[in-house]
Amino acid sequence: MRAHGSLLRLLLAAAALLLVGSGCAARMALKSPEQRPVVTKVHVDGARSFRVPKITALLAQRSTHPLHWFPLLQTVYPAVYLDGMTWQEDRQRIRNFYLENGFLDVRLVGSQLIRSKRTRPDGSPLFVQIRHGLIEGPESRVRGVEVVVHGDRAGVLDQEELRQSLTVTAESSAGKRFSIQNLDRVEQRLLHQLRSRSFARAEVEGIADAYPEQQAVDLRFDVYPGRPAIFGELKIEGLDRVKEKYIARHIKLRAGQPFDQRLLDETQQAIYSMGLFSMVSLNPGAGIEASVDQEQPQLERVPVHIRLRERKPRQFRLKGGMGWELGRVDGQVGVQLNHINLFDRLIQAELALSGGYAFLTEDDHGPIGSVKLGLRWPDFPVRTLTLNGSAEIFTDVQQGYKIWSPKADVGLTWMPFRPLRINFSYRLSYNDLFPDDRLSDLAAENPELALSDGYILSYFEQSVVLDLRDRPLVPGRGFFARIDLVETAAPADSDFHYVKVSGDVRAYLPLGGPRLVLAGRVGGAFLHHTREARREIPVNHRVYVGGDGSVRGWKSRYLGPTVVEVIEQADEADPESTCGRSDCLVPVGGRVGMYGSLELRGSPVPGFWVAGFTDFGRVWEDAEDFLAVGLAPPDGLQFSLGGGLRYDTPIGRIRLDVAVHPPQWTRAEYLEQRWYHAGKERRPGLWNLHFGIGESF
Repeated sequence: MRAHGSLLRLLLAAAALLLVGSGCAARMALKSPEQRPVVTKVHVDGARSFRVPKITALLAQRSTHPLHWFPLLQTVYPAVYLDGMTWQEDRQRIRNFYLENGFLDVRLVGSQLIRSKRTRPDGSPLFVQIRHGLIEGPESRVRGVEVVVHGDRAGVLDQEELRQSLTVTAESSAGKRFSIQNLDRVEQRLLHQLRSRSFARAEVEGIADAYPEQQAVDLRFDVYPGRPAIFGELKIEGLDRVKEKYIARHIKLRAGQPFDQRLLDETQQAIYSMGLFSMVSLNPGAGIEASVDQEQPQLERVPVHIRLRERKPRQFRLKGGMGWELGRVDGQVGVQLNHINLFDRLIQAELALSGGYAFLTEDDHGPIGSVKLGLRWPDFPVRTLTLNGSAEIFTDVQQGYKIWSPKADVGLTWMPFRPLRINFSYRLSYNDLFPDDRLSDLAAENPELALSDGYILSYFEQSVVLDLRDRPLVPGRGFFARIDLVETAAPADSDFHYVKVSGDVRAYLPLGGPRLVLAGRVGGAFLHHTREARREIPVNHRVYVGGDGSVRGWKSRYLGPTVVEVIEQADEADPESTCGRSDCLVPVGGRVGMYGSLELRGSPVPGFWVAGFTDFGRVWEDAEDFLAVGLAPPDGLQFSLGGGLRYDTPIGRIRLDVAVHPPQWTRAEYLEQRWYHAGKERRPGLWNLHFGIGESF
């Protein structure tokens, strides 16, 4: 009895404190918002199976964003004040969240306000924290799954065969943790399966029987297929400037076909991919009465209503970008004008102007930019073909030279199905490299470099792209492959006669969920001369590897043949390795190259990512050099190791990587390269930083 009495007194004391705390909270809630305390944090103690931010995002009482405390961001992230007794009502919201996710024995053990020591003149706190405590208990899993098919389908399909097919789909949830979300997901999968088998009016009702003492849930799905159906009348609504005949090319279904939800989904995606509409909705049976087919009374004829909302044809965008790594810093800003339906013939026109500045060394820096006019004509002349053309003038800075080039191209793209793209194009460009005095010195070091005062490139290019990634800019799963083929199309007496083959393969594998991704890639290129007496290769078509986008930890383009540039000489130094800048090595590329990466990306906090990676690659002067050296380090492929941070922003994922190439894995040639500057011997560094927007691959 004594123990029971002590326990009773403790419970009474706790209840009294709770009443007092509730009374204080109630008094604070009666004040105006500006006089209430600011909620600095809402936390859930005892949450093990779910991340706390996922739970607190569902609560009515929110906390103030951490960035609110920066003065310039207070209008974007305003302070959140204590809202009455809402924090007490959140207890039920937390309980409902756990019940809906299969934790049927969850217990809320307490909720409290923690007052700050800082107070107002009336004694009320300036800040408070809210802490909820819980015990999750064991999770309940799906034990049994049953599918019951109701109704007579007039013998069109065997009822038992249909039930067995649906049961296979429903049993995919067996053994998994129960959740209302998964129950709804299975319902939608069953419904989609029925509608893909001509049952346009099918209904599915899921029922969950919970047994908390056994940590088990039994599921039952009642299926009402209804009458089989065929497609009826097609009605398109919402067209203004876009002609209906262009939409008709992308419609996958026809009146009289058996009803199939997959055809509706493919049609919606095809129309949306035209880029002309902000809303594409396909509603079977909406706005038009369904009817019984006169020729086949056992079938229902379901009309399809396609509702569209056209985008504004003209668009204006501001754009910008910045890249930074040791050895190169560049930034650009620009404007872009687009018209997505020129002359009402689906022609898409783009006028883009950009300008910026790039800094590599004391001598290699200057303005960069471009002016580009592009035209894209989809459905030319059929749905799967697109005509492309562009004209551009650009200028850029590379180590050892600068370049400006007007160029133009015209091509045709064939997309037999959405992930596959096949391109064929012809490109023509004039390339002017300067300054001439530096170019003549570099050309003397390597006579096969096309570093003349201006040369013309004329070539055909074909490419095949298979893109199965979920998100092209920040992929989390999927596969990507690309192969390119370039053949020069020049007169017989020109200097350039070669074929270039290059390719890239990438794969992305989620490990247990979307917040941990293993990414890998491998790529390479090969140049082959078609005329033995014409062995020159233009500098902008040679193969380069190194830097951001290929092998991090190295300076851009450095993993290949280089030329030591002589700018000034000193009596005490070797004139072949003397210059007046911080780096005298000018990459000139090669004919054979290879690169690859393996990277693990994880997101411990929403919006933040960390990554660890290893990159490898190298360029060889020719195939003979590649065969003689091989792939094994340190004389073959060059490796680097590193890690980085990423942060998701409205303009994209910002990335900062740091990588090193260990000396024991590095070819002696790269370690021994040296030059003299300011009376001291200099060598290339063993590490590099890389900053940019978007993932490296």
